[in-house]
Amino acid sequence: MALISFIVAKINQLKAATSGAMPTTILDFVITDHTAFLVHVYLLAGDVLATIAVGVGIVWEHGSAEVRVVANRLVIWGVVAETLCSLALFSFDEKISGAQESTIGAQQSKIIALETRIAPRQLTSDQQKSIADALASHTGKKVALSSYLLDTDAATLANQVREALHLAKIETDDSLLMSIVGAGGQIQLAIHVTGKDAWFVSDLLSVLGKYQTVSNAEPFRRGFVAFVGGVIATANGSSGACRAADACIFVGVKPITQ
Repeated sequence: MALISFIVAKINQLKAATSGAMPTTILDFVITDHTAFLVHVYLLAGDVLATIAVGVGIVWEHGSAEVRVVANRLVIWGVVAETLCSLALFSFDEKISGAQESTIGAQQSKIIALETRIAPRQLTSDQQKSIADALASHTGKKVALSSYLLDTDAATLANQVREALHLAKIETDDSLLMSIVGAGGQIQLAIHVTGKDAWFVSDLLSVLGKYQTVSNAEPFRRGFVAFVGGVIATANGSSGACRAADACIFVGVKPITQ
């Protein structure tokens, strides 16, 4: 029994020393999704049979000399087999757990990326204040705001831009918000800034570009018209609202990155 106790102690010591970093190289080659269930069953069965062997060996220790020899072997090899099965089960479960965590992490990353892509554009209060501070030198100027008909995301962002401009004491005209209707031209993405005051336009592009996707200062492409009070006006800078303003901000459709 002293020998058995010594062997058991050594095996437990080895198990404790290696349980934190079990090798899974062999299991990586053998275990697949199709065999995972069978491997788990076989390992559990081996662990149970080894435990039974140890129990039988302990019972037979009170028999004859020949029986005690067999009993000692059953106990020793049963403990060895039980420990190996337990270590293999631990390694197997760690592999499965790691694969599941990796899959969950990848799915969460995809969900977050998708949510980011489709989330509505918005400016925080701090961003609005930062925009207002950057445009403080343009106090008293006027901006015309416009967006596509039925594009609530663009209209919401335009309203937040308007609030930021008001903080800088810049006048706004939002009569063309949710009024622009495409008429054969290419759909405009992001925020477009044009106008007669080049310095003001440049500063608007710069400060808005810190928080939202903006275009350059090129005019709108043809094919955009706005219906305001039954009157049709082009949205390429020739409408009354844009002509009267120092700058025109058109909030287009949100760009969807790949």
